Amino acid sequence: MSQTHYQVSLLSRVSFILLFFLPGILIAGSGSDTAAIVVIRMIDLAGNKLTRPQIILRELPFQENDTVILSTLPGLLKEAKENVFNTQLFNFVTVDTVVTGREPLKINVRIHVI
Repeated sequence: MSQTHYQVSLLSRVSFILLFFLPGILIAGSGSDTAAIVVIRMIDLAGNKLTRPQIILRELPFQENDTVILSTLPGLLKEAKENVFNTQLFNFVTVDTVVTGREPLKINVRIHVI
């Protein structure tokens, strides 16, 4: 078997695998992410007596009416808490969520600072 024939044969096998198996993997992987989304409807700031609300809001990794994947939400909330706390303006920061709707899941985020 010549080297050119071997390269063409190998290329056709790889093409066959990509053509028939990769689309199924991509479709299966993307379906679960789109079904589990969360819309952040409102961000409520409580306890802030030190600074303008925009100073706190700019530290958040999300904004009102953002759509995020449900599996990333805990990490985003933790990052929001850490970012606000790291401004060194507050001694305590809590981040809570309230479910306000379904299909897709809608939440309000409350950030309480002291």
